Amino acid sequence: MVLSKENPYHDESEHLLIRHCSPVLFGSKPAALFIVKTEKSYFCLLDLINQIDNETASIILRTTQHGILVFFYKPSILNGVIMEPDIRKLLHSFGYPFFNSPLSYLGVLKTRILACKEFPHEIGFFLGYPSDDVLGFIEQKGKNYKYCGLWKVYGDITKAQNLFQQYEYCRQKTMMLHKT
Repeated sequence: MVLSKENPYHDESEHLLIRHCSPVLFGSKPAALFIVKTEKSYFCLLDLINQIDNETASIILRTTQHGILVFFYKPSILNGVIMEPDIRKLLHSFGYPFFNSPLSYLGVLKTRILACKEFPHEIGFFLGYPSDDVLGFIEQKGKNYKYCGLWKVYGDITKAQNLFQQYEYCRQKTMMLHKT
């Protein structure tokens, strides 16, 4: 299915692609998390993404009255992040067993999202956020941060700002490619 301006799901899919998926598609970020309003919009977005890059994957983490919570990722990059020994130890401290497969970690994450009243903030590890920022957010309960950009920064501000710029560059690059 090729998206056309006549497709009512085009605008939402295009927005999600540029805003959330660009850094993942360009390999700057292992994953993205976002809400899609409808199942049709979700499948429309997947069709659009598959026209660009077939080396990505997604899972639906939860469906609510507000829409579908989608975890979109590049398996090769996510595997590298999740299988880092320090990240595996940190995830273990949050109750994740030690697995040899990153998909097993995603399965536990999905279960935690469905079962927990509070959102499991360790998802930041899966999204590629610096571990100092993820741990700082959890320990400080979202307060006392040093800087706020795409996430709340508790560690190295310069490193986070460089990542923010890199992600924005990916978005701009996607918009430029889209216009051609």
